[in-house]
Amino acid sequence: MQKELATLKYSLRSPFLDIGKAEDSLLLIGMGRSGTTWAANIINHDKSYRILFEPFFPSLVKEAKDFEYIQYMPSDDNNPTLTSGAEMILAGKPRSQWVDRDNNGLLYRRRLIKDIRCNLMAGWLKKIFPHLPIVLLIRHPLQVAASWRRLGWGTEALGQRSDLQIITSQHRLLKDFPQIKTIANQIDPKSFLDNVIFLWGVFHLVPFQQLQRNKIYYLFYEHLLTQPEKECRKLFNYLRKPFSWEQVKKAVVRESSTNFHKRNLSQEQHLLLNGWKKEFSGKEIRRANEILTMFELDTIYDTDGYPSSTSLCR
Repeated sequence: MQKELATLKYSLRSPFLDIGKAEDSLLLIGMGRSGTTWAANIINHDKSYRILFEPFFPSLVKEAKDFEYIQYMPSDDNNPTLTSGAEMILAGKPRSQWVDRDNNGLLYRRRLIKDIRCNLMAGWLKKIFPHLPIVLLIRHPLQVAASWRRLGWGTEALGQRSDLQIITSQHRLLKDFPQIKTIANQIDPKSFLDNVIFLWGVFHLVPFQQLQRNKIYYLFYEHLLTQPEKECRKLFNYLRKPFSWEQVKKAVVRESSTNFHKRNLSQEQHLLLNGWKKEFSGKEIRRANEILTMFELDTIYDTDGYPSSTSLCR
């Protein structure tokens, strides 16, 4: 009841109109700390989208209340309750200070759904909404791990379970991807690094296998940072969105609301790309590579930490 009252009060204070249809949505996904908020702001540089900030958060969004904190969905699943929840979210039904934190317009015809909990159901969402554009943002696993360690992440927000426990408790996921269970048995659950690299593997293995390359856009954080004009041009072409670098570049250098470390993108580019080399020891880096090799994801990045030009996301 409290959530409903809060939603009503927020709607009265922020009476914007969202007249877009479900097919007017696009989905931007990625692992937490991969740069999804930054990428969303770049795509929405002209404020033409209503951004729905992480609407699949079950503890904070009533339309997502039946989803797991990190939900796996097989592509062929037809669960009516979860399908209804996804339909409401893609149709822009959620309204709250959490979801609409980045919106201050009055009328929206399109919406951008930005979420860090959708990687394991991207194939399912694409099956329900075949015309839904999906952008998967990828960032170097050790750079993600470094950020997680500084922020103390790895445990369910507003809960007590570890992300590892949430993943390994989903029996259908382990059945559909038996290598996940095999690898889970080979990592140290008390090791922070083992946990995050394992999660990175799961968060990328599943969408890589569920979705063909022509059904999803793979956006590398490193490309967006080092060659933004080239990468934005390709991204906007995929989204069929008009592109003007003069307009977009202002959003590229603008700090996002989730830049918790207050990093300057231009002045600290080397830390954003290669900070992990100083954060982790040689032994830790080798261990991370061992886990990525188990997932057969060790060739996504080269030894210098850049996306490999010869690698294809499987």
